[in-house]
Amino acid sequence: MYKNYLKILIRGFFKNKGYSILNIFGLVIGITCASLIFLWVENELNYNKVFPNRANIYKILTNQEYNGEIYTFDATPGILAPTLREEEPGIKYLTRFNEDKRLVTLGEKAFYKEGVYVDDDFYSIFSLQFIEGNIRNVKSDINGIVITQKTAKQYFGTNKNIVGKTLKLDNNIDCEITGVIADLPDNVSLHFDFLASFKAYELDKEYLKYWGNNATSTIIQLAENSNFNTVNSAVKKIIPKKTDNEGRTYGILHSINDWYLRGRFKNGIQNDGNIVYVRLFFFIAIIILIIACINFMNLATARSVKRANEVGVRKVLGSKRIHLIIQFFLESFTLTTLATIISVFLVLLLLPQFNQIIGRNLQIGLTNPIHIAVLTGIIIFCGTLSGFYPAFYLSSFKPVVVLKGLKGKQGGATFIRNGLVVAQFAASIIFIISTIVIYSQIKHVKSRDIGYDKSSLVSINIKGDLLKNYDVVKQEILNTGMIENIGLNSYNVLDGGYNGSGYSWEGKADKFDPLISMRFIDSEFIPTIGIKIIDGRNFYTKTNENSIMDIQNLYAKTNENTIEAIITVSFAKMISNDSVVGKLIRKDGDVYKIVGVVNDFVYGNMSIKEAIPTIFFNYPSEATYIYARIKKNVPVNKAITALSTVIEKNNPAFPFEYNFVEDTFNAKFKSEIMIGKLSQWFALLAILISCLGLFGLAAYTAEQKNKEITIRKVLGASITNIVTLLSSEFLKLVVISILIAIPIAWLVMSNWLQKFAYRIDMSWWMFLIAALVAISIALFTISFQAIKAARTNPAKTLRSD
Repeated sequence: MYKNYLKILIRGFFKNKGYSILNIFGLVIGITCASLIFLWVENELNYNKVFPNRANIYKILTNQEYNGEIYTFDATPGILAPTLREEEPGIKYLTRFNEDKRLVTLGEKAFYKEGVYVDDDFYSIFSLQFIEGNIRNVKSDINGIVITQKTAKQYFGTNKNIVGKTLKLDNNIDCEITGVIADLPDNVSLHFDFLASFKAYELDKEYLKYWGNNATSTIIQLAENSNFNTVNSAVKKIIPKKTDNEGRTYGILHSINDWYLRGRFKNGIQNDGNIVYVRLFFFIAIIILIIACINFMNLATARSVKRANEVGVRKVLGSKRIHLIIQFFLESFTLTTLATIISVFLVLLLLPQFNQIIGRNLQIGLTNPIHIAVLTGIIIFCGTLSGFYPAFYLSSFKPVVVLKGLKGKQGGATFIRNGLVVAQFAASIIFIISTIVIYSQIKHVKSRDIGYDKSSLVSINIKGDLLKNYDVVKQEILNTGMIENIGLNSYNVLDGGYNGSGYSWEGKADKFDPLISMRFIDSEFIPTIGIKIIDGRNFYTKTNENSIMDIQNLYAKTNENTIEAIITVSFAKMISNDSVVGKLIRKDGDVYKIVGVVNDFVYGNMSIKEAIPTIFFNYPSEATYIYARIKKNVPVNKAITALSTVIEKNNPAFPFEYNFVEDTFNAKFKSEIMIGKLSQWFALLAILISCLGLFGLAAYTAEQKNKEITIRKVLGASITNIVTLLSSEFLKLVVISILIAIPIAWLVMSNWLQKFAYRIDMSWWMFLIAALVAISIALFTISFQAIKAARTNPAKTLRSD
């Protein structure tokens, strides 16, 4: 029996090879897209799954209330960890965690490396695998460091016999290697090249002892028999108890399982995160598979007239309906299996490009049982869905009707076929609209006025003697003639600085306590990056005779008790609607005199609607970044070479490292850009699959109306008339698809846009473009077959009939 089925399958394939190839091609596209998405979804869902203790690992975040709104920060007081160690028995392990990029040197090999300073419990919490050394060695050496396999190979060419050797940090700290650990996979929240002792980090940082200074991350592992709610409650109470802040700042536990997938908070409550994109693209994968299956069903039922005689003959010869159902399902599963095999090879071919788009290093892993199960599931899903309707529809034909050449009732089949076409194109149009909205939102945020000119602006991280030699460095850089201006800042201009509250001024309401950001700059920073002074003046420029370390003593204080400050417009409006220049601000016993007001600028989250109020102080000795503005019409590569020459001459122990502010700005939209690129590709492929089905249906319709077309041509119908006849029916279906897709797309994308405070309003033109694109593509697809039918010689058709 199975040999007969096989013969029938082979004969059917070659007899209808045009339709079969379209079916396979559509399924290949759909399965390839879905497989790539499933690989990405698996990677995202497995984030941090490599850590065996993950069920009990939590990071302590702080919720801080300012003026009725709660902000969530990944920062805690340095003293929190040792206090919890003493007071909370429900915690088994506990570590502080501070990232610090350092220059790591071995002889002539010098590279900037990502380091993390941790307490000893860190190794137990994350169960790191030691290739050399062990936890005992690590805990016994405050000046030791643990390096990864990758770092060991970069410096030593191997990861064996490394323990006991020495690396130098920042050219002045000799660190003995106490261990080598296995590299962690890419899909973890911890990224580092070396680990060092937190005891060494805190030696010169007195501020880590104060409850009011949130300057470190804290990670804990609960004891096996402890209760989450009990420990969470204790963590929530300890900061208010120690600081007497009336509960306006408190800690919360955040599970490692949610660090990546559910890392966003809104008003102090866990909101969403990357899980939104995971769900979205999983849904897209299913939709694309369904579109491919619809393509199969449409083409199968469109061939019903040709298959009717076969069904009638087989029923007369004794075949039961169940045998025909099995045959049609076998056809479906055979084509699906063949398409899946081809798709696997396509995935292997396309995976490098896909990895480049998403910034991952995914592997297909054909020996992975989960991957084999997913591929099997795809075959079962697509085979069943594709074959279900054709099997039961075609096997229902009555032999008497079909063998006499009578047409059975086609209304139901036509209705379902048309409905499937509508569903296909509706999904494709939703993809097109989504792509337009995503692209428009990214462009909207990237093109917003962030308060300064980010183009041709270079940031340089201060290392070694760069700040000490800054006066000479600055003058030599300006003497190159390629740099317009140069200034200092204590923080990366695009990231958050030191945020705090407790500021007061005349007329301030008692309960009004806003969050204010603080920056330490020199007098050239504001003109360098292009922030505009709206009222008052800039800080005074220092004289050449005075060193940078004394600048605050010369110009920061206007008299014995007041310190000069510049504030942003949003801060000024909190104080008064009139000019605030000359007014005083107080905080923690210090008195600040406002000498200038500048426009607001955006940092941190580029999608926020309003910038956080900021205050600037003229303390360049606190600077950690140099900002240089390249002159217009100066080649960028020449300007960078000039900067490198000057800085390496005056700071020879540290390699020159720089970033363009515009590149750093664009990197903040990495996820959105990736989503936009994927949406473009999936929209294109969804349309392509839909057009394959439409192409086949158009060919079938032209074949069915062959005699009608011939008669019309004999009676004088033009090619345009014939094309209109064949196209109008399908264009009606596309219009219906547009009407269905627009409200669905509006709802979906409105929900997506809610995550952006600074967002676009969806305009009518977005939906119009999507509609025109869909109509144009459909018209092009249909017209190909319509024109072919219209150009057929009537005499040839009539002679064959």
